[in-house]
Amino acid sequence: MRGSFIPIAVAIGTFISTPLLAEPTNRWWSGWGMGVSEYGWSGSDGTSIYITCDSDSEVGLRVAIRGIDPKPNTEVIFEVNGQDIRFTTQSDGGIEMFSRVSANNLYFLFDELRTGKSVTMRFDGISKELSLTGSAKGLGRGLCK
Repeated sequence: MRGSFIPIAVAIGTFISTPLLAEPTNRWWSGWGMGVSEYGWSGSDGTSIYITCDSDSEVGLRVAIRGIDPKPNTEVIFEVNGQDIRFTTQSDGGIEMFSRVSANNLYFLFDELRTGKSVTMRFDGISKELSLTGSAKGLGRGLCK
């Protein structure tokens, strides 16, 4: 009985980690998992934009450039369609989404990602430009829809 626990634990660990490996790389995508709509870009170099919307229409945003997360209390800027769309990280490093301004900025960013040609994301002195080719199809109809 005791010896059968290890294979079960390994199988459960493999099953839990599998969804993380299932995100497409180097293209725009959307999906749904565990009650949350997910949208984003996952690059093979560790660059990512991850947008969420839960069943209560509460939104979230996480980003990384070449595997580097933004530092706490810093500004994250997306330059798309000739405009800068700004967000601020909190003391824990997460992007602030509790204010109406931040949530509105995320909805605006989402729409711009679907219609632009490229987006440049920057924070903490680093930046990364991503093509928006395929973003309208990959991201779907709209945020929280």
